[in-house]
Amino acid sequence: PYTTLFRSADFEDGKCIRLYGSFQDVTKLKAQHEALRQANATIQELHSLANHGQWTLDLKSGLIRLSDSLQTILEMDCGDNEVHLEHLMERIHPEDRPHVRNALTTHNSVTLTPKIRHRLVFPDGRVKWVVKSIRTELDSDKKPLRKSGHAMEITHLLA
Repeated sequence: PYTTLFRSADFEDGKCIRLYGSFQDVTKLKAQHEALRQANATIQELHSLANHGQWTLDLKSGLIRLSDSLQTILEMDCGDNEVHLEHLMERIHPEDRPHVRNALTTHNSVTLTPKIRHRLVFPDGRVKWVVKSIRTELDSDKKPLRKSGHAMEITHLLA
């Protein structure tokens, strides 16, 4: 496969007599794109099988980006994969909310916090347990920019 890029043309008497441009062989690029797509699909499948997902919290906006597998664990359909922190907190068990909120919003010089374990509660009364790792990313001035991490459902391990 090739891509074509025409930059300009010369005309005489209304007829095109010369084209300026380039052709680029994109075979390798397409193969790399397919390999990346397959790797991403494999990672998504592994996350799903392990009841494991990723998340990133933008500390300025309060928006959390959730992986598809984490949305499945949370039983939330976020459409564009983003949800506001306050909406997500509704899914956290009321007794665990202060601990989780503190872990997500408190900022200190430690960029990797110990794992936290908490409950999710669903409208029908079901409860799931999850364990989260949390990492704080700092900007160039060493101020917190975002938090990110992984969450894994562990309900089956506690039964």
